Formats: sequence, C-alpha cells, structure tokens
Amino acid sequence: MRSGARCGVPRSQVVCVRDLYPDKEFLPRCTLLHRCTETSGCCEDDTLQCAPKAMQEVVLHFYVLGKDHRSSDVEKLLFVNHTECECKPKRSLEISTTTASTIATEATPKVEVDQYPQGDQKYKKCRPCPSPFCIRELEDGGCSCDCFDRHRPCIRVKRGREALPDVERRCVLAGKCNVPDCEYGNYDPENGRCPRRSEDEALKGFEHGRRPYPNSRNPNHRWLYHERD
Repeated sequence: MRSGARCGVPRSQVVCVRDLYPDKEFLPRCTLLHRCTETSGCCEDDTLQCAPKAMQEVVLHFYVLGKDHRSSDVEKLLFVNHTECECKPKRSLEISTTTASTIATEATPKVEVDQYPQGDQKYKKCRPCPSPFCIRELEDGGCSCDCFDRHRPCIRVKRGREALPDVERRCVLAGKCNVPDCEYGNYDPENGRCPRRSEDEALKGFEHGRRPYPNSRNPNHRWLYHERD
C-alpha cells in the first residue's frame, strides 16, 4: 500500500478544455490527462509535494461548436502530459507556478497547433494532413500527405494495416484535411482506410528474385516465408 501511494506515477485527471482554451467551445468538453499533484502521490516530508519531473506535449483533436451548437470543424489543441513525478519543495513550486502564470498571461494563446515548420510559410497554402501523416510539398507546387521513413504508425496506415483515427477520418471526409497517400491504391474516405496489398502485388516479388517459400521444391517446409507489407 505504501509503494502504491508513493509519488512517482502520474494519475489520470479530468481537465475541462474551456479552462485552457476559453475563446471557443469544444466537443468533447473535457479530456483525460496525466498529472502529478498533491493528490497523485505521497511524500515523506511535509515540506515536499508531489510534482512533475518529466512532461510531454500531446496534441488532441476536438470539434468546434458553432452558434447553432453543431460541430463541423476539427481543431488540434496542445496539452501537456506529466510522464513522471517526484517530490519537490513546496516553496520552489510556488515560485515556479507564479512565474508560469505570468508568462501565460503575457503570451498570446494559440488555440490550434501549427503542424508546419515555424518560419516556413510555403506550407501555409496546404490543407492539414490527417495524423500520423505529414505534409510534403511537390515539385509542381502542390502538397501531399505522406510518411517519413521508418515512421511505423504512419506506414501501417499507408499500407492498409490500420485505419485512420475516427477524428482524422471525419476531417478528411469534411474536406478539412488532405487525402493521405496510400501505398497500394486509392484512399477510402468512408472507411478511413488505405487498401492492403493484393495477392497479385505480393506475387510481383518473383520478378525481383524473391520466393514465397525458403525452398521452392518443398512447399511444406517447417516455416513459410511471408513477405512483409
């Protein structure tokens, strides 16, 4: 019981989106974030309080409610997740909290996260790409939504192994986001999926000297070679 109550692991906490972004009304109105607070864990000294040791920025998607309370637009909002907790002196926490509040008051709040590189205005003419895809500018001045090399979450969607998250699918369906590039065909906007490789595509491996079995004379070999997507 003592180890379970010790400060170290962030706890889930319901956060009202409007408390952080008061300029618009979003749906859903609340989200779950991980926090390190005095209720997240216990410290052995009364002068110490459980506080974040490590943090990570996360981007979450929300519908924007209009005057008629209908949601059509999707915006990406930036939040901070606490990933590790530690006990810190209460006095230092008061100073850091006051400083952070002053900076937040003086700074101009930014509601939508800009997924384009700062200072690189050439991408501003492009519509956003659904996550996990990224914008790439084409030679003709157009834009495409593609994957970075070895970015596995994106490649799985591009090759049809996984569908886009529902919010991203709706963004593409509403025309707010660009259609992502698929590896083996055209994107299906209704299902939010790229097509998987067909058997004909898989058999093209023969043209490059690849065999479906480790030994073509023995198709009942103890293991079969399945070419990866």
